[in-house]
Amino acid sequence: MLLSIKPPSILNQEEEGKSSSSLAAVLLQEELFETFWHDTKSRIRSEKVQELMVEKSLKDVQNYTFQHFMALDHAIDTNNEQLFDNPRIKEDLGLALWTHVYRSNEQIRDEVVDCLADHVLQQFHNIVYQLPPNYFAEGRVKWIPCPADVIHSIMASTGTIVVDSDAITARLGEELPPHWHTNLTESGALYYWNEQTMKSYWERPIY
Repeated sequence: MLLSIKPPSILNQEEEGKSSSSLAAVLLQEELFETFWHDTKSRIRSEKVQELMVEKSLKDVQNYTFQHFMALDHAIDTNNEQLFDNPRIKEDLGLALWTHVYRSNEQIRDEVVDCLADHVLQQFHNIVYQLPPNYFAEGRVKWIPCPADVIHSIMASTGTIVVDSDAITARLGEELPPHWHTNLTESGALYYWNEQTMKSYWERPIY
C-alpha cells in the first residue's frame, strides 16, 4: 500500500539503487573468492604438495571451509545487534569453532572456545555495525588482534597440549620490522614486501 503512494520516478530510483548495491555485493564476493582461491593454492604449494595433488587438496580445503562458513552463518544472526547477550548465538558459535577450528578435540577446554567465540563476535560486530561500508569494499579493515596469549595461557594453566612457540618461530622466523609483510608467489615461494614503498624482495628484511 505504501509503495502505491510513491511516484513511479522514486520507485525506479529505489529499484536501481537496490540493483546497483546487489551487483556491487556480487562483484565483491567474486573478487574475494578469486583472491582466496589463488592464495590457498599458493599456500598448498608452499607445503611442497605434489603438483598433481594441488587441485584435489584445493577442493578439499574449499569443501571444509564452506562447511565452516555455513556453520558460522547458522550461528550468527546478522539481524541481531545484541550478539553478546544472546546465549544461543554464543553456544552455536562455540560449537562451530570447536568442530571446525579445533577439529572436535576433546582436550580443548570450554574456556578456550569461549574466548575464541568472543573474539569472533567482536570481529563480526566491528565489521557489520561499526565499519563504514566503503571501508570494507576498499579492504580498509582494522582487524581486532586475536587473543592468542590469553588462549595459550588458559591451555597452559590447565595442562592442555599447546603449540611449541619455538617451533613456530623456527617455521615462520622472527617478527618482521614495521611495515613489512610476507606473501607467496603462485608457485608457493615466500617473499617480503613493504607496505610503504610497495617494493618486494626475496631476502628477509632486518631491523
